[in-house]
Amino acid sequence: MPILNPDKYLRTAYVDALRPALTGVNVWAKKIPKDVTPLPKRYVLITSQTKSRTEVSKGCYEWLCSIMVDVFNVNVAGYAKPENNDDYEEIIIDTIESGIVVPFFQVKSYDFIDSIDLDIETPAQSLERRVIVYQHWLCQR
Repeated sequence: MPILNPDKYLRTAYVDALRPALTGVNVWAKKIPKDVTPLPKRYVLITSQTKSRTEVSKGCYEWLCSIMVDVFNVNVAGYAKPENNDDYEEIIIDTIESGIVVPFFQVKSYDFIDSIDLDIETPAQSLERRVIVYQHWLCQR
């Protein structure tokens, strides 16, 4: 059995699970596509991932994978509405805790690692950014 890189499968599982019908906002991997106009005021990006192999046997490759979910709420400079990110975080955590299905992998566990606000202030905009980090223990089937 070939070794599969779990990154794309986990990232796709998150984008699919956090679809706009569930969260009310668009979800993309890494960046907002260039053809999206106008730029959204609220969106979710699946930004960073890490992985390390934990177990190897004849029939199984196991990985510890972390994934970062960035929730953005864009406001006019000087304004804030943090409850939007609080609401999205609730939906995201509930969705993940309900079970993310990762193709070709068994999800042995998932752990909430961190949630931190990393707001960005520009002369024109106040970006409320919430970063949510989860770790998954995956076993290739």
